[in-house]
Amino acid sequence: MAVLVSLFVQIWFASGGYKFQRLLIPYGRMSLTNYIGQSIIGGFVYWGCGLGLYRYAGATYCVLIGIVIFTIQLVFSRWWLSRYRQGPLEYLWRKGTWCKNPFHSCAPGGLGINK
Repeated sequence: MAVLVSLFVQIWFASGGYKFQRLLIPYGRMSLTNYIGQSIIGGFVYWGCGLGLYRYAGATYCVLIGIVIFTIQLVFSRWWLSRYRQGPLEYLWRKGTWCKNPFHSCAPGGLGINK
């Protein structure tokens, strides 16, 4: 198994696979934002409180809708990361993880309400 994985990695880098991979890197850097965004968009498209397409969309249309959502999110991810360092939900996740009390100042850039 290790030989097969090593062979695949060698072929990937030798054939310029990284050039293709670079197109998808912004999407992966905003994975939490894209995951939550897909859930919200998918819920709106398929549930009855939104467009309610679960009754009408077959397998082919579902794949096409998924490709459209992915493409829109990929373009948004590239645009967002050209202006900011990380996605909006990734930023909130990082701040919430590294600060024990969100209302107390913590390093770096806490809210500083208790000062």
